[in-house]
Amino acid sequence: MGFQQLYYTSCEVGLSGFPGFQFNAASDDIPPEVMRRVETLTAYDPPGSVPYNADAQTIAACPVNLCYEPADNGSVLANVVFVGSDYSNRFGNYFAHALVTADLVADLGTTLPIEMWGSPIWARTPVGDTRLAHLPSRPAAGGLLDRAAAGDFLAADRRRREVLPALLTAVVTGMTGQRRSTVLIERDSEAAAHWIAAISYLLPSSLARRMSFATYHHRPSFADLDLVATVPDADVDRGANGFASFVQFDLPAGRASEVRVEPWAELLARIGPVEAGELWAAAARLTGDVPHEPDDWFPLLSAALFDLRDLVKEAGPADVVASAMAGAPGGAGPAAARRPAARARGRAQPRPVQ
Repeated sequence: MGFQQLYYTSCEVGLSGFPGFQFNAASDDIPPEVMRRVETLTAYDPPGSVPYNADAQTIAACPVNLCYEPADNGSVLANVVFVGSDYSNRFGNYFAHALVTADLVADLGTTLPIEMWGSPIWARTPVGDTRLAHLPSRPAAGGLLDRAAAGDFLAADRRRREVLPALLTAVVTGMTGQRRSTVLIERDSEAAAHWIAAISYLLPSSLARRMSFATYHHRPSFADLDLVATVPDADVDRGANGFASFVQFDLPAGRASEVRVEPWAELLARIGPVEAGELWAAAARLTGDVPHEPDDWFPLLSAALFDLRDLVKEAGPADVVASAMAGAPGGAGPAAARRPAARARGRAQPRPVQ
């Protein structure tokens, strides 16, 4: 059936019948509650450094928010861009193009939501006809993000590789246990998209499709998503209250919440996004499926490494790989995959990033 579509912006012609911020156009039969979710999810304020008299170049350089929120009544994937002034020359306008689907796997196929970064399907201007057709399934991805691009992004900076296990632990813990958002501060939304891609590729694909995210939000504490990215001059509480409210990774400032890194996160970070898919496939072959609880991941991934000796060579002789091959901690080889490995989770506290 394909995706239902919505355009949201400040315009003269739209579904409300009067000028202003509204849905400019939409596909038929989108429930009102889904439309309200889209409106909330795609709300946009530019960074504080953008002046009211910003020129076209400054406006074009504003962060792009590719955001995704899965839900039983319709998963929403949207692209939001800042466009400056609206039809009345009022500054602060943005344009959101949202896709809604009841079956993400059927409509996106093997493409992960973050891979739609930079896709040519995203519209940026309002239309005169308020009725939008469905977008066919399997739309063109951007082609800008894949496993190799995520691997190159991490390899380009030693500090990224060092922070990755903690970031991965925080995101998964927030998704599966504490229900707590992880806030990532990066220099721009393109870097944020690469981080989200790296996390997505390190996870089993079923969990990656459950991870809600935004590549930019001016007030991340207002975004109830698993991984929310923003830029340094956004409205972020960097004090003790901010670190108490959500797990925070301020990469430009070299500061992050204290996170007790899980062994499975160390192992996946060492393997990297390029080969992680193969490791998860080997793990699924051992058990028929990937366990939903991350406490069971480390012994299972350790056992899967015995089937993938080449991956161990790629990962290097790090202690985490050696301990995984031994089934440690508390395990011995493949047999450990049949036993849960409960791990204590630590409370997040501010710490410097080395």
